[in-house]
Amino acid sequence: MDITTLHSPSSEDSLLGTLLSKPALYIQTIGKITPAHFHNELNRKIWVAMVDTYSKSEEFDIISIEQAIKDKDKNVDTTRLYGLVGGYHSSAGLDNYMDTLEDKYRRREMYEIALGITNTTVEVDIAVDQIVHDSLEKITNVITSDEDNTFANTIYEIEEKIDEFLESGDEFLGMSTGIHSLDKMLDGIQGGQFIGFAAYTSQGKTWDALNIAYNLIEQGKKVCFITLENSKAQVLTRLASIHTGISDIKIKKGRMTDLERLDVREYMMKVVASGSTVYTSNNWNDIKNAITKESVVNKPDMFILDYLQIITGDKEPVRLLEDISGYLQNTLISIGIPMLALSQISNATANGATKEEVLKFKGSGAVGASVSTAIFKKSLHDREEIELRRQEGVPLESWWIVEKNRDGDYTGRIKTYFHPWSHKLWGEKEFAEQYGIDRYLKQVEALPIVAGEPTLAEIFSETDV
Repeated sequence: MDITTLHSPSSEDSLLGTLLSKPALYIQTIGKITPAHFHNELNRKIWVAMVDTYSKSEEFDIISIEQAIKDKDKNVDTTRLYGLVGGYHSSAGLDNYMDTLEDKYRRREMYEIALGITNTTVEVDIAVDQIVHDSLEKITNVITSDEDNTFANTIYEIEEKIDEFLESGDEFLGMSTGIHSLDKMLDGIQGGQFIGFAAYTSQGKTWDALNIAYNLIEQGKKVCFITLENSKAQVLTRLASIHTGISDIKIKKGRMTDLERLDVREYMMKVVASGSTVYTSNNWNDIKNAITKESVVNKPDMFILDYLQIITGDKEPVRLLEDISGYLQNTLISIGIPMLALSQISNATANGATKEEVLKFKGSGAVGASVSTAIFKKSLHDREEIELRRQEGVPLESWWIVEKNRDGDYTGRIKTYFHPWSHKLWGEKEFAEQYGIDRYLKQVEALPIVAGEPTLAEIFSETDV
């Protein structure tokens, strides 16, 4: 195997020669080139000398660079420095030299990873899944290793994003959830966010997440589902139900007209064409592998994880949740992809405790500490009325309480409506426009009166915004 292609002597020499000839250009390399980018050992020492000298005086010349090298190793032959200056170098080619060095550096990194895979594969005491996970993680690090850790180019990046946002004409910085009041509070779903969404068991959090996914796919976005309770067929069928308004049960049983069946199939093909993917393992190592693979290969616009408390691993539940939360917080920021992670709600919250005791994720405080956004769903109805509304096809009302919101302007609550037959989710604005308040009130008036406990609307009345 010819490994000479893993480095470029001419690009190394040209970059150093350009900077020695025109030191003012050095600032363009800050945060982009490191000693590891140089394969030639002397070139690496020259680069380190440049960095050290510039950090002390913000200027350098060939004499100061030579002295800096000699200060570290007086036996180094520095005559090569003058040869670098004497060569022909184009300042206009500086970006090209840097791109070449970055490409060669990454190739060397990949070569080392490949050697590591070869060596560990023959070690029978190392599980294949572990080899795959470690390898994918290293590959991801290579892909994301070009982060600029200085402020040198940040101002330009900020200005580019401002111009891009202004030109887009969008109302929010992030992607729309389809619920205007939530988008307004969060400023849309933004890259790298870790959004925790908690609700009591059987309160419809999976359907809520699928509605958000549906709206993203309608915007041309790509969603990666990590669903631990539903099969791929169930996810696809439920998305089609939201689109068509046909019950997922009717779809599965084929209780449709030919036209409805065609509509369902056409929408399913749209989901396929979107590039969205589904993973169904609840093993934590498998989930990490899926996230790593997707971030490298498929690059989804959002992950949806359903749900945190049923992930399995080799640690007891609380410690496992701590590991999961920390990993997701760091990884999502690194890869710049948001995640909506569903969660069970704490027992205190579910049982309607006082305000100070509620709004907690079940299992570990690490979940609440790690998420960038915490949303808690609370039904406005007691169990009897929920069942009655489901039977009669009357929309269910809930408060979504945004308790933590690092990327938005404020916290508070929004009201949502969910239709138990069509499985469609609305915010107040969408509900008024698409379903109709008068229609809804007539349905509510026709319901039998159900005696029950005070509603959570009364419990949380002081939190209205």
